[in-house]
Amino acid sequence: MIKGVVRRCLENQGIELTGDDQKILGDIDSITLVSLIMDIEDELRQEGITVKLVSDKAFSGKHSPFSTVNTLIAYIEELTSCETPT
Repeated sequence: MIKGVVRRCLENQGIELTGDDQKILGDIDSITLVSLIMDIEDELRQEGITVKLVSDKAFSGKHSPFSTVNTLIAYIEELTSCETPT
């Protein structure tokens, strides 16, 4: 599900998803990143999971969870592992 959202958002910018280790930050602009985050949050909400992907913690670390497809998926899995469907 998450990979599909990432793929669609990247393809909307003319960037083909080549693999899970593909860089996200630096390859897309800030508006696309915001759109990607909103798409992911919307899809999770449709699955009954409410989560905020943007936080001070997400942007304060040395390594952004939005760096690559893999780090984004791992970050979302970490956030949702404590969530219960609403």
